[in-house]
Amino acid sequence: MTSKRGTAVSIVSLSCLALTSLLSAQPALAQPTGPHPRALLNADMVTAWRAQRSDPASPAARSIARCDDAIANPEDYADGQYQGFRWVEALSACLVARAITESAAHTDAAKVYLNALFDDRSTVGDGLGPAYNGGVGIVSQDTGYSMRTHGVFAALGYDWLHDALSAAERQKARTRFAQWVAFHQQPDTYQRAQPGANYHAGHLLALTLIAIGHADEMNAASAGTGSALYAYVRDEMWGEVMAGGVAPRGPLGGGDWLEGWQYGPLSVASYALAGRAMVEQGEAVPFMADYLAQVLERYVHGLTPDDRMFVGGDTGDDAPYLAASALVLNGVIAGHVADAVRAEARGELARLDLPAARDFMLFYEALAAAQPGSASPVERATLPTGYLAAGAGNYYARTAHDPGATWAVSQCRGSIVDHQHQNAGNLVVSRGADDLLVDPGPYGSLSTLTGNAPTMLQPHFNDNYQPSQGAFGEWWGGEQVPANQATRFLFARSTASGVHATRCDYTGQFRFRDVPSPILSASVRDVLLLPGDTGATTLVVDRVATTGAYASTPSPLLLRFRALDSWSESGASASTATGGSTLLLRRVVGDASTSVASVPVGDCDGPRGSCRAGRFPASELVAEVAGPNPFAVHALDADATGGTPASIDVDSEGARRTLRIARETRPYVVTLSVDGSAVSAYSAPATPSTHVVLNPPAGPNVRVVGTANGDRCDLTLVAAGDGFASPPLVFALGDDCGATEDSTQPPRGTPPPPPPPGDGGVGGGREGGMGGGGG
Repeated sequence: MTSKRGTAVSIVSLSCLALTSLLSAQPALAQPTGPHPRALLNADMVTAWRAQRSDPASPAARSIARCDDAIANPEDYADGQYQGFRWVEALSACLVARAITESAAHTDAAKVYLNALFDDRSTVGDGLGPAYNGGVGIVSQDTGYSMRTHGVFAALGYDWLHDALSAAERQKARTRFAQWVAFHQQPDTYQRAQPGANYHAGHLLALTLIAIGHADEMNAASAGTGSALYAYVRDEMWGEVMAGGVAPRGPLGGGDWLEGWQYGPLSVASYALAGRAMVEQGEAVPFMADYLAQVLERYVHGLTPDDRMFVGGDTGDDAPYLAASALVLNGVIAGHVADAVRAEARGELARLDLPAARDFMLFYEALAAAQPGSASPVERATLPTGYLAAGAGNYYARTAHDPGATWAVSQCRGSIVDHQHQNAGNLVVSRGADDLLVDPGPYGSLSTLTGNAPTMLQPHFNDNYQPSQGAFGEWWGGEQVPANQATRFLFARSTASGVHATRCDYTGQFRFRDVPSPILSASVRDVLLLPGDTGATTLVVDRVATTGAYASTPSPLLLRFRALDSWSESGASASTATGGSTLLLRRVVGDASTSVASVPVGDCDGPRGSCRAGRFPASELVAEVAGPNPFAVHALDADATGGTPASIDVDSEGARRTLRIARETRPYVVTLSVDGSAVSAYSAPATPSTHVVLNPPAGPNVRVVGTANGDRCDLTLVAAGDGFASPPLVFALGDDCGATEDSTQPPRGTPPPPPPPGDGGVGGGREGGMGGGGG
């Protein structure tokens, strides 16, 4: 299967099978049976809701009020609005209300909107759903977007309302489910099996709920069909596709969302509920508890110091960051997670004090509120200051977990999903609430020029792509690029002293399909965040190695730095100020020609690779670094306006450059090479300082030997098993020339997953007594 942007995914046994052949080929396997509801509801939850009902601010009371409003004012809910979300809002509220009150009025109201999801397209009673798209069905609306509304909530409503439905309504449901499953099974159905895509999240939850709530009745109507559907959901949708999503090089590892966090909240919550529903049936989904723990941890690291969310992909929002989302946290709370993770998600909700849900998200809030346990704050004092979301290739760094910290995100991943931007090497920086280096890339951008990533015009690219990066750094033609050729971080580390370092190898971004760049052999960007007392210095090191063919079509390395307020240039430096902070940018090594321009607000229409537009006003400093082997080091100082930036001196010897940086009371020495060759020796002042060697001798450990030489230390670096962790090599140097390792910050441990839930008194068990249906 191929996405709209050409991202390939593989579906092992279904690529050429229609639903009928699938069902006839599969052996009869056990599927959930017994009383309804089977998924996401049990007696303990109902008890919890009833206890909360007296509080008008509780999700239970608000669900009852919302359902009562739908009963009293049906005209306000007649229009399904976008993709049926208004009907989802009414149905889900009435499902919760019915569970609490057992009221016939709430039952009848829920059935109205269940039938709307089954039958209608735009208006209650229009009957246009089944015939939509030539009879494919309403869930195929917008290439399958409606699977997350009509598909998910009709399946949920059918399960929770099952015993109140007439024989005719159940028969209608069987017809609709068959139609919708057939649409899912079409080999070209958009992103039905692409983990990390919002469309996939809708398909996974819908098919999971249909299989749990309806497979036994499919068997009754046609022997083996329900068992085959359930086996497909369990073995392929979960056992292969989702398991692959959290595997190495899968997009989900680390809990980030490559499409961007406009799409992430509902998608993550859908995964959480689908995983919980499977566990309720006694199925082993061993990776989901860890995944949701990672979602929470990344959520915390992904917040700016003033608690806004990193975007990381497409959004239509005209601001640098998004408002914090309660839906992500409610999804974690409602999912099958360790008690400690659920408690911390609740603690984060309480800390953020986010507005109560006013739409369909009230249902997720209600599910979360019905889970046992209390809130516990995320202990930021013991939380690492760096976090790598490996699946998305996003590295989050901050000087501290406090509102005045400097915070940065560097990105490095080839294209996997739609809505992902072509921006390996991208960087953003904030200081407290002040957004200093920003990415204003508009929705749908396929241009590297809309963010802060490096690029170079490639002669083998189509004109339409130039001068941007390509989209083939991870997949091409259904095959994953070999790991050593893929766009990826070569290292991403945070040390005990608070140094953060990443190296992005984005050479793969200059493949066109399966053809590598003819003019360059390597392109890397190092980002080094050096904390100070009240500010920080970020070094950006850009290095490109070219081939002999470069001389025939020479092009400069294109760098850009985008800010909310205008850049003021002065020689090799420029500054911009936002709020109470100033960003000073200096080119400290290398030559470049620079210019400043306003970023036009708009969309990326026309040639994809040359778009410069932004979704909000911004100013950009553009630097062009000439070949034949472009190299430059830029220092970005984030300080309080009127503060003193770091002093930087550079020593040169051959290809080696040593930067002596005094960052307030913290001295640093950063050593690197222009051509990427290993640095095996250098000299530095014999004063206490933190040293970072970006190009140490090859190997996972390097021994540092310091020898006093007057007022300096001569340092020798040798690869050795008993040496310090590397790369990069980070250590503290004393005035006696002794070296002490600046060790890597240990990752935060993940609590073990909870045991599978038992029967809570509402759900039914599976055939063979293999587990309870409660949750």
